[in-house]
Amino acid sequence: MKEIRLIYFGFGKSNTYLALKKYLYSSSQSMKEIKPCELFEDENYRIQLIAGKNMDEIKEAFLFHEADYAFVPFANDDCGLVPQVRDLLLNEEVPIELFDTYKSKIVLYSYIHKDNEGIKGYDIESVYGNLPTLRQCSMFINESIPFAAMRKKASTTEALDYISKHPNEKSLALGNASVSDYPDLIRFQDESASNYGQTNTRFFLIGRRKQLEKDCIKEVNKKEEIKDLLCGHYLYLSTPSPHSQLSNTPASYRLVKIKRDGNELSLQGRAISYTDSPLCHSVSSTIDIKGNTIYFYYEYEPDKVLTSVKGIVLLKAEIDDFLSRHILNGYYYGYDNNKCGAIRFIKISSEEYRRYIKDE
Repeated sequence: MKEIRLIYFGFGKSNTYLALKKYLYSSSQSMKEIKPCELFEDENYRIQLIAGKNMDEIKEAFLFHEADYAFVPFANDDCGLVPQVRDLLLNEEVPIELFDTYKSKIVLYSYIHKDNEGIKGYDIESVYGNLPTLRQCSMFINESIPFAAMRKKASTTEALDYISKHPNEKSLALGNASVSDYPDLIRFQDESASNYGQTNTRFFLIGRRKQLEKDCIKEVNKKEEIKDLLCGHYLYLSTPSPHSQLSNTPASYRLVKIKRDGNELSLQGRAISYTDSPLCHSVSSTIDIKGNTIYFYYEYEPDKVLTSVKGIVLLKAEIDDFLSRHILNGYYYGYDNNKCGAIRFIKISSEEYRRYIKDE
């Protein structure tokens, strides 16, 4: 029986844990929960669970080889990406690879301590939940408990635990609690607190990245060889400059495919969120080599008018560094909106690329 150490976001019976439980059951008909929040088994695997209250704990678990995999929420159909997960996937200290994706429906409810039964919404002073949950229930908060201050916790479990232990507070927690786990809590409203009744969330199973084989060039026709080596699949992260006209917009996280198109290279960019879809494509590209440095320029335009703008990307890398690390760094500039900033391409395998788009 193979031992696997799997860290999940949150702790206790968080929304991520409930989704992980469904994922494990869907992966194996013989999977059993041996000890809630701690251990699952089937005939082939013994999966030891570890709670990670935040992405820093998950990153450290990989850094110090305390976990083999992590199960984290990446995006939902309500309020988009989880930025901390995006940053974890592209951190430089611990290269992270996507191994699988899973979609789950989450229904969130509002809970109060039973000592506060009958309390009116306008008397609720605080509402507890993690950041994604507070966003996913923003309509409920604004309409039903308009004077409540939002208090962020690491997970819905921590939020429910808190109000269970503080009956004197006029507070409310968002989550999905069972009567057996929280006998002191009751629902504030029977209806879902989620903005649209439920939230469809996409989860990622991630682990340490398998290093791509080091490339080499024969120097016979260096530019053509470099073009061939640049072809492939990449993760793309762009970070707006503080001087950008739209610097308050979040960083972009995308997939990019580079392939040969005659003597040039063509690129296709795809958005990565709850669903993946074509976003933009190159209209021209140029490769230049000066000494040991690759310079790669391309202009792009949107596939859909409302989702992107026209612009230019300037990338470069030392040849030896690219052959070993497969990373390109540079800058971008949007013609239509004067948005600019830093950009990074990280090459991934074709297998990992297909994992990202399998739910499309």
